Amino acid sequence: MPRINPAYLRAVLIIWARVPGEADSGILCRCRVLARFVDARGCQVIHPRRRAGGVGALALLLVMLAQAAAATTQPPMAQPQSTADHSKFEELRGPFASGPEVTAACLGCHTEAAKQLQSSIHWTWELTNPDTGQRLGKKHLVNSYCVAITSNYPRCTSCHAGYGWKDESFDFSVERNVDCLVCHDTTGTYTKFPAGAGHPPYQDTEFGGKPVKAVDLPLVAQHVGKTSRATCGACHFSGGGGDAVKHGDMDTSLGKPGKALDVHMASDGLNFSCSTCHTFINHQPTGSRYRGTAKDETGIAVPGVKATYGTCESCHGRAPHPVDINDRLNAHADKVACQTCHPWRVAARRPRPGGTGRRPAPRARTASPS
Repeated sequence: MPRINPAYLRAVLIIWARVPGEADSGILCRCRVLARFVDARGCQVIHPRRRAGGVGALALLLVMLAQAAAATTQPPMAQPQSTADHSKFEELRGPFASGPEVTAACLGCHTEAAKQLQSSIHWTWELTNPDTGQRLGKKHLVNSYCVAITSNYPRCTSCHAGYGWKDESFDFSVERNVDCLVCHDTTGTYTKFPAGAGHPPYQDTEFGGKPVKAVDLPLVAQHVGKTSRATCGACHFSGGGGDAVKHGDMDTSLGKPGKALDVHMASDGLNFSCSTCHTFINHQPTGSRYRGTAKDETGIAVPGVKATYGTCESCHGRAPHPVDINDRLNAHADKVACQTCHPWRVAARRPRPGGTGRRPAPRARTASPS
């Protein structure tokens, strides 16, 4: 019999405890509900046969409990470590005069990385709607307080994953123009110069009357790793030149949020990084503000069927609630978006200067123009 995740069994036992034992037929009925509940989570279980007696159903439950107890005694799996220590690579010791020189060194081993990134929206800043042919993305649209990149290329493209996009003549095909460090820095010292068209400061300077320290390119190049909340947030939290300027629901409070703010990213919660849900395959990100998934029909992400996470259903499944007598909550989930009942409250309590930090009262809804 396949092993069952004990976390699912604990939820099942709550259901079992809520319904007192009845006659044998009642126990069998509850066991069917139990099996269906676990099955909805993507786990394979042996369903009780309709002709089986209550004793057989109870025996199935006991076997599952024994498996759960054995699973909880196993030591936790060690976190996978990288197979490469970049500080030992002679090519990354520099000196480097510019970011593109670092990229050239990276491409000596990661030969396809730049090509992959250059086909992603992080590089192109555009997306063509396959149904209408409409061109979308920061390259073409008015972008909240940023207005549009044509008004100030060097400032806007300081959040581009590349170097040198200072005007419309930028060559998107040059692989050395890709910025590897902006997403893979683990030192916390890599920054883009605010008006440098994607380049970091190569010497000590100032901006807006504040000192800006030069980036140590060899140090950063030798300490690259997975993306993090810090690397993603450098652009997505502070886009538009300030904290929460561009995205009102994302700001630097998500760097180290508490569980009350974001249970998924909180260090005392699940401690996710952005890419835990917004997964990348060949540098292609999951999730798009331009092509959102209205309803996820595939559910749990299973290798070979669905390899990416970008929806609630990818982890929680299409039947996320404990099964009750008539299963009404899961019937709602079949039609109603998760956020309708579980509103996304990210950054809702960040205090403004001089403010109280309390969440503002909801505004009265008005009819949208037809």
